[in-house]
Amino acid sequence: METKHIGLIALGAVLLIVLGLGCHSCNRVDQGNVGLLVELTGSEKGEAKVEEKSGWVFVTPGMEKLFEYPTFQQHKEYDEFAVLTKGGLQFDVKPVFNYQIDRDSVVQLFKRYRLSLSSIEDGYVRTAVTQVFRDVTNTYDPDSLINNRSGYESALFKAVNEKLKPYFTVSQITSNLTPPKSLIEQIQAKAAAIQQAQAAENQVKVVQAQGEQAMAKARFDSAQKVIHAAADAKVNEFQQRTLTPLLVEKMRIEKWDGHYPTYMSGNGGGAILNFKTQ
Repeated sequence: METKHIGLIALGAVLLIVLGLGCHSCNRVDQGNVGLLVELTGSEKGEAKVEEKSGWVFVTPGMEKLFEYPTFQQHKEYDEFAVLTKGGLQFDVKPVFNYQIDRDSVVQLFKRYRLSLSSIEDGYVRTAVTQVFRDVTNTYDPDSLINNRSGYESALFKAVNEKLKPYFTVSQITSNLTPPKSLIEQIQAKAAAIQQAQAAENQVKVVQAQGEQAMAKARFDSAQKVIHAAADAKVNEFQQRTLTPLLVEKMRIEKWDGHYPTYMSGNGGGAILNFKTQ
């Protein structure tokens, strides 16, 4: 009987342990996450009891709930939505960003929103990012957005970080800004007009260069003619100065073929020599 009694006690103890474990669920908080074990039975007016946990955590169903918040970098993308520039022109944006939760602010983050991280991303964070994008875009005119995209992205980065502190720190953000189709067409038309103007300007420069080359050649040819004419004039002048009567007579004699004239002048005139000059 005593042995049987001991056996029953042992069985009862085992059953109590099993029942006790059955009243709890076992959860594991992964490394890099902050686990928050929250009591669900607190009054609405008082703050809920929140304890940070790590490793294996036993949770009483219906009485407690475990929330996990990763403290390593997260990536988030939101669907495209419209924003208005200064002057009312509509652009589209599609925010994409990386962020981290501030490790020291996890408890306060939960106490403020009492939601999982995914719910906070789709609620508070989405609303904050959307508002920042609309506010910042409205400070730019369309030309500034197109021509100063880096400045626009920097302004968004600064404003989003300011809006999400102290709970989140954004490390990178991209707007994926898309201008309206009408503006794209205007930009393309303007670019085409600029290219055409540059081509026409280049053509004018080519024609001017060709004209200048022709004028330079004409001036060169004219100068050459003047030089040659001056040279010829100098030669003629020299020849005229040196052409004496004796030299002319000598040249005539050198050209004589040795024959006397075949006729005489009338009335008993003197003979006329017929020298060949060629």
